[in-house]
Amino acid sequence: MQEDGKAPGFGVETSKTGLRFHNPLEEINVESMVVQINEEVQLSVTPQVVPENAGWVTVSWRNVDEPSSLDWIAVYVPADADPTLTAPIKFKMAVTDPGHLASGSGSVRFRLINMRADVRFAFFRGGLKAPHLAAWSQAVVFADPDRPMGVHLALTGTPGEMLVSWTTKERGEEPEVHWGQRPGQLTNRARAETTTHSLGDMCGGPAKSVGWIDPGHFHSALISGLLPEETVYYRVGEAGRNLSDEFRFVVAPQVGPTSDVCILAYGDMGQAEADGAKDPNDQEEPSLDTMARMLADPFVSGGSKWQGKQRGESGRPAQAPYMTLIGNHEVDWPASGSLFEGYDSGGECGVAYSRRLPMPAPRLDSSGFPPGQSALLLKSLWGGNAPGGSGRVGRIRAPWYSFDHGMVHLVMMSTEHDFRRGSEQYAFLAADLAGVNRLRTPWVVFNGHRPMYIDSINDDEPDGDLPVGRELKRWIEPLLREYKVELALWGHHHSYQRTCPVYQDRCIRANADDSFAATVHLVIGMGGAGTCLNIKPVAPGWTEYVNVEQHGYLRMTVNETRLLFEFIGNNEGSVLDSGVLTKAP
Repeated sequence: MQEDGKAPGFGVETSKTGLRFHNPLEEINVESMVVQINEEVQLSVTPQVVPENAGWVTVSWRNVDEPSSLDWIAVYVPADADPTLTAPIKFKMAVTDPGHLASGSGSVRFRLINMRADVRFAFFRGGLKAPHLAAWSQAVVFADPDRPMGVHLALTGTPGEMLVSWTTKERGEEPEVHWGQRPGQLTNRARAETTTHSLGDMCGGPAKSVGWIDPGHFHSALISGLLPEETVYYRVGEAGRNLSDEFRFVVAPQVGPTSDVCILAYGDMGQAEADGAKDPNDQEEPSLDTMARMLADPFVSGGSKWQGKQRGESGRPAQAPYMTLIGNHEVDWPASGSLFEGYDSGGECGVAYSRRLPMPAPRLDSSGFPPGQSALLLKSLWGGNAPGGSGRVGRIRAPWYSFDHGMVHLVMMSTEHDFRRGSEQYAFLAADLAGVNRLRTPWVVFNGHRPMYIDSINDDEPDGDLPVGRELKRWIEPLLREYKVELALWGHHHSYQRTCPVYQDRCIRANADDSFAATVHLVIGMGGAGTCLNIKPVAPGWTEYVNVEQHGYLRMTVNETRLLFEFIGNNEGSVLDSGVLTKAP
């Protein structure tokens, strides 16, 4: 937080931890932007039509007088965006082409993702702090800007169901899913519900100013009556005008102690650009091309980032359930209902996340809230246009939930909302854990964004790693102990970490009969965001493994008596760490 308490926008230094910005786009001083077209500078792009939802273009320039290492090329959406009011979605320095300084000419390649609008490139002089726009390119158009994108699946908590979601430019008249049990024979229909969010829904900051991009419309359709482990083929969109390609998924196994499962998980995946454009903290391409069953803090704030994260229309989330939970970069904003009133969401304050990624969360019930809490939670999901009156609260869902998958019960908390005793979330977590039927789901995996146990030196109040960990230990750890939660997964710290079975900062010796001793905690924030190096010189006694150098994902293979977890590195898919939890049959 800034010392003057003002909300930061692009071009403002906000961090006191060594990282100046969450995103290098914030280094661009939009307020100092000067449009000073130089007719001599020529900027062109080929091709000018992108036939698919993503494609490569080459941007070329010439006749730049006195070329400089400060010259840069930026991408603007929409093509008629005012650069004095709008930040570009990404940029490259002109010296990416080694010939630029010698000749004042060169070329670079960009990969464009369909953001439902035409795109234009700009050539700038003067660097990022004092930018002068010298030339515009022609507009680049997408052949089908309304084609469905971001297709992804989610479980609903009810056996035999799958929720299918996607994004389009227009609302459409009858968005739906066409599906069936055989490829090409999609005779069944599931109508979609549609929503969106507006500039007025944002809570402030770049999300409500220089970072705003029209998000399009979000559609979700429920397929029901499915059999365990059957294969379903489907397309999304509207018949006769913009149906997607055909995808397929396998229905979740029957819930019960005989259904072995494999679950992939990661947190803080970041977003690297395939074209090498300037990107947050030297991040990597997301592990598994965004395939996951669980997620922690998946997104970095900024309108364009959502498009890159959801990867067009053909990513793995269209083939397997993509179960997410909320983190600081999705919700935190002053007076928004978040527990920590930082600026990490960039002003999105949970709205973009909750509209794009519907999860099987309980509906909010204002009757159970402490005074004033329902209004704050409502605002954290509806944003600046939150409807008034407690009667509207029941129309939206909480940012915490649970679901069963095979023989595993998974609990997803929000570390960004009040989790103390007396809060709505605490009541949900306590009741949910108390209600687990271990004969049906013998394993329980607990999930949250900010970690309870963490090797870190960040002791800044109130939202540093260690203060938050202490609060989680105070309020949540007794629940994990009481209800014998075997494994807890966390993110936020961009590393992989594993503890011993631990309670109250002490390792608990395993029992000879394989009965529960204490919870093992894994930090799995190694999904792609720039790694965190702020670990202690001497690791805490409950730490068994820490890796702050490599990205990857967690693979869990579970049967009735054995839970194997493995940290799979992005480099050649090698197993970098593993552990086994066992229990008596």
